[in-house]
Amino acid sequence: MVAALSPTPAWFHTPLGALLERQEAALLQPALEQAVGLHALQVGAWGARGEWLSYSRAQRRTLLAAPGTYRGPHVAAELDQWPVQSDMVDTVFLPHTLDFAADPDALVREAVRVLVGEGQLFVLGFAPWGSWRLAARLCREPAPLAVAQPIGVRRLRDWLRVLGCETVGVQHCLGGVPAAQLIGGRCEALLERVGPRIYPWGCGAYLLHARKHVPSMTAIRLRWQRRPRPIGALAEPTRREADCQRELAGVSPLGSTDGTTE
Repeated sequence: MVAALSPTPAWFHTPLGALLERQEAALLQPALEQAVGLHALQVGAWGARGEWLSYSRAQRRTLLAAPGTYRGPHVAAELDQWPVQSDMVDTVFLPHTLDFAADPDALVREAVRVLVGEGQLFVLGFAPWGSWRLAARLCREPAPLAVAQPIGVRRLRDWLRVLGCETVGVQHCLGGVPAAQLIGGRCEALLERVGPRIYPWGCGAYLLHARKHVPSMTAIRLRWQRRPRPIGALAEPTRREADCQRELAGVSPLGSTDGTTE
């Protein structure tokens, strides 16, 4: 499967691209503020600004982008093999990276690999059957969204569950048809407020928040075992049997040898 080309920064200066970036920014800012810790990693540049980790409160923020796709400060590397050690990153952010990847499954595995225990994963993606995706495919001149290969929320949840991650929540945006949203003003605000609540499946994009689980240590209580006996050994006598043997031998259970007490 060949990777689709993501939109260039110039496309986000068009009316449709500016609308897309504005709506997603309103969704990303409060979500990425939860990205705390030491290291935060964004994989793939997106939008006119490219880097979105300025919303994060992590101490160190790094952008990993494919060679030749971003001009600002970043680490250039192939997106299916990250030059990052395992269990090193507190937060990973994938802004539509899976939508234009040749192997999205490998990208998800890399994200889970580099995350620390209880680390957070944020995935911004297009809905396969959302209004924006369908509208882009119906246009005579396809927008970059038309050549994307979106991953649905249910499919992404299944991948993460197999890899030991729990989905914390899913938010939706782009609740209307692009042509109607370009009218702006009240129409755009109404569609964004009503769409994610009434028909989230029809919204154009989603933001999935997941967390990596750490296997808990289960204490195993050892069972006390009796001392093994050699094969053929006689069974140990009970207390009553021992008393009877002493009486036959002329020894009182109280310690007297002649049957009388002092």
